[in-house]
Amino acid sequence: GDKIHINLSGANRAVYSAATGMNTYQFIRISDSAASGELQVTGGSLVSDSTATTYISSGGQTGTLNQSGGTVGFGGYLEVGLGANSIGNINLSGGMLIAERTGTVGGVPNVSMVLGDGNNAQGNLILSGGEFRTRMGVLLGNNGGKGRFEVDGAGIANIGTENANDDGFWLQNSNSVLAAYVNDGALGIVFVDNLTNSTGGTYADGNVIFMPGSKLEVGFLGATNAGSWDVMHWEGKLLTNGLAFASGTDTNWSFAFVDTDGTNGADTLRVSYGTPA
Repeated sequence: GDKIHINLSGANRAVYSAATGMNTYQFIRISDSAASGELQVTGGSLVSDSTATTYISSGGQTGTLNQSGGTVGFGGYLEVGLGANSIGNINLSGGMLIAERTGTVGGVPNVSMVLGDGNNAQGNLILSGGEFRTRMGVLLGNNGGKGRFEVDGAGIANIGTENANDDGFWLQNSNSVLAAYVNDGALGIVFVDNLTNSTGGTYADGNVIFMPGSKLEVGFLGATNAGSWDVMHWEGKLLTNGLAFASGTDTNWSFAFVDTDGTNGADTLRVSYGTPA
């Protein structure tokens, strides 16, 4: 039943490890006062079980979750960078991070995580290993905020796989960024699932929406090599295609929406560099 508020950072950050064990709390909030907060998770199981919203930065502060192992499960949906000038960061390099529930954000229902919600707010998720899993949809940017979802070489994001009775979706608003960086020839993927047979509407069914002004950022971490990589795959439909490369992108890059199964039209976002073999 305890409520966890983490409002210290740096040398005084909160640390959770395998030695801490397995614990369930009512809710967890990082940086929800007039101070920045940081949580580092290296192992163990850390879970919240209420439907209260999970904050990673609110009130104009900077909040950070660094996870390299273990399991973190948030009962309430994730607000990463909530409120004017807030900066929320998730760095997932190992383990499993789960957004277990949903809420309505800016009129959009079924949101499990929103990155950047509020005037000049910024929400960032960098995935370089492990698994990020949600119950339903991901929203990048809301109410003047911007989101950034970055995949660095490894890791998988399973959007909409946490509950067999729900579907995922992806909604990326103007000036928000989907970034993909190839590392040693490898790139993790964002998978948007459609688990149920029923029709859930726009914000469900494994649908993908890139609003006009959505940005795609690509590059290499280390050696440069020609090739093609799938950044995102979805089981629904591409409802809106407003995606464009971020300014300054190397002109050797190209991207395409590809139909890999012959149903519902394009289901994969594929990027290529140079002339692949």
